[in-house]
Amino acid sequence: MKKIYGEKLQVIISLLEKADRPTADYLVAHKTPIFTGGIGASKSAIWTLWGSIILNKDQYPNEETSLDAWWISVICHEVCHLRQGPLTAFSVYGELEAWQVGFGIYQSLTKSQPSPLISRLLQLPLGYDLSILREARALMRQHAGPKYRIDLYPLLPLHIWAKHIF
Repeated sequence: MKKIYGEKLQVIISLLEKADRPTADYLVAHKTPIFTGGIGASKSAIWTLWGSIILNKDQYPNEETSLDAWWISVICHEVCHLRQGPLTAFSVYGELEAWQVGFGIYQSLTKSQPSPLISRLLQLPLGYDLSILREARALMRQHAGPKYRIDLYPLLPLHIWAKHIF
């Protein structure tokens, strides 16, 4: 794994400041380490329980100045999970929020029209309605494919799920 630091990290922060100031502020305030490393071909990035982000070294561009809207949106998606914490991030609710953040930023940066599937996902209200979360899970799986195991995640964050049970 290789840490991104110095001028290369400053380029990322600068691009994030223009795209999504709260994400840039979070990275700076929490001194979030960003690495490139091997994380599997099916993932662009992951967040860790230790508060870092790992970008897929096989997909990440060599020159940080060539970061495009996709990479900015991917980093914003992962920072959303760091903000949520593991109890929320490991749920369909947490993934829906992160997908909405990431794809919302991508759409605002590119001014492109999302696919009908992503458009529907962006329109779903974020909340604890189980039927909406089931729909979100189905849409995410349809978009990402069968290797995306969102079906293993609980619909609700665990601390919210416990309140529904008891």
